Amino acid sequence: MTMSYRQATLEDAELLIDIYNAAFYDDYLRYGVCPGYGKTKEMMEDSIREYPKYTILCDNVPVGCISFKQTEILKCLR
Repeated sequence: MTMSYRQATLEDAELLIDIYNAAFYDDYLRYGVCPGYGKTKEMMEDSIREYPKYTILCDNVPVGCISFKQTEILKCLR
C-alpha cells in the first residue's frame, strides 16, 4: 500500500464533492445540516481557489482530502 498526496486543482471539484459527501453524510443525517455536505461544483471550485486542498491517494486511488486555512497565527509562525 502506497500513500501519497497531490494538490487539488479545479478539475478535481467533482471528485472532492464525492469525497466530502461520503465523509459528511452521517453528520448531515444526524444534524440535518453539515457545511461539508452537499456543495455544488461552483462552491467547491471557489473553495479550491480560496483554501489549499490536497487529495490523499492510496495506491493512486483518491481516498480523502485535506485542506487548511491560513490564519494570523500561522502567518506569525513564519
